[in-house]
Amino acid sequence: MLKTIKKLPPEAGRTDAEALHAYDADALARCVADAKQPWWRRAACVEALAGRVRPGHR
Repeated sequence: MLKTIKKLPPEAGRTDAEALHAYDADALARCVADAKQPWWRRAACVEALAGRVRPGHR
């Protein structure tokens, strides 16, 4: 079963960071940009994107 972004950080403080780091960068970026997502899920996705996005990429 494929884990979704909502299942990888299911609640604040319970993030599967290793799996998020392997998740598709575009999907992580969409989650970060989605204001409907809780702050802690968006923060986990930001951390998972570290080093995967070119400087200056918007």
